[in-house]
Amino acid sequence: MPTVSVKEKNKDGLVSEEVEVVLEVQVGETLYDEIAAHGHKLPHGCLSGSCGACRMVVLKGEQFLSPPSEKEIQTLKNIFSNYRQKFGDSFIENKIIRLSCQSKFIDEDGDLEIVPAP
Repeated sequence: MPTVSVKEKNKDGLVSEEVEVVLEVQVGETLYDEIAAHGHKLPHGCLSGSCGACRMVVLKGEQFLSPPSEKEIQTLKNIFSNYRQKFGDSFIENKIIRLSCQSKFIDEDGDLEIVPAP
């Protein structure tokens, strides 16, 4: 069964290696729903892929996620535009950002590490 490690950021905004929740998830279900089913809540808003409040940075295992839908792609374009305006291009460089309400695990043997995005 695949696992998701949900990491948190420390007070300096860096990913903490010490604070994490590791959960087993079902293939084919959204990450948000699977993580919530285990009692761990991620940031969220509409849960339909439009608002982007459930955005997360994928630290490891992006190949185990479903491809983004057209709705997710459009929402991520808006998020990237806002990040560039607020933080500059380097802020999103080498980061994989996805929406937990739209991303689904597609591999029985995969492991994923994520952290909620700012």
